[in-house]
Amino acid sequence: MSEATNESTKVEVPTNRLYLADRQVREIKDEIDTIERSVSSPNAKLQDKHSAHKQLRALRADMEKQMAPETTPEQRDQLAKDERELRQKIVEAMPSQEEMRKCPPGAIGKEVRFQKTFKTKIIQWKNTIRMLEAGNDDPDVSNLEKFRPKASTLNMDNAIIQGKQYFIPPDTEQYKANYDRTFNVGTETEKRIEELEKHLEYLLANAEATPVVHDILSAKCGKECKGGFGLRAHERQCKKCKELVASPSVEDVVEGN
Repeated sequence: MSEATNESTKVEVPTNRLYLADRQVREIKDEIDTIERSVSSPNAKLQDKHSAHKQLRALRADMEKQMAPETTPEQRDQLAKDERELRQKIVEAMPSQEEMRKCPPGAIGKEVRFQKTFKTKIIQWKNTIRMLEAGNDDPDVSNLEKFRPKASTLNMDNAIIQGKQYFIPPDTEQYKANYDRTFNVGTETEKRIEELEKHLEYLLANAEATPVVHDILSAKCGKECKGGFGLRAHERQCKKCKELVASPSVEDVVEGN
């Protein structure tokens, strides 16, 4: 695969391989230091030294080949411009955070097309960032996820992971000014709520002092009961009332004749 070349500054940015990240460079350097110390040890065997020197040459060659090259200020200006333009093109085509999380219809195809179309451009962007940010130990310095868009362009109605839809009102002066009217929470409403709360407090404070009046009803057996509930409760328990209900009265016999 070819490499993209900036003609004005002669900076070659690979599109088929990634430069080492700063963390990877440190790891290789630490490994080289460890091997060099072991080789310089008086207890190291000749055979081990030969193998160590061979490994050192391989590590140094890999690091030299895969490390991001140094750049001049003019080259860095051009790289910064290229990075912004390249990132804008990539981010515009990226599936959104919501699409990746909820997977609505079309999300998988969109992601596959994105990866296929922008694979080389993503590598080019990462290499450009690693050239610009050489020495930056931030593990996410060349992570495109930081720029993944939030807004979705797909229909979420039949998403595999539905989630919940939230409406967050805009933080505007017009919204704040109309809040009381929109939700019926204004000065008059608050005043009415306060009056009702005071009335409720009065009723609770005087509940024990307020007598409960029941109608006095007579059962068939002659016992006086308080209210309809008391009458029905008595009739269910009273044997005499049950007998009187089962036996016809004189008035009933006369009316039957």
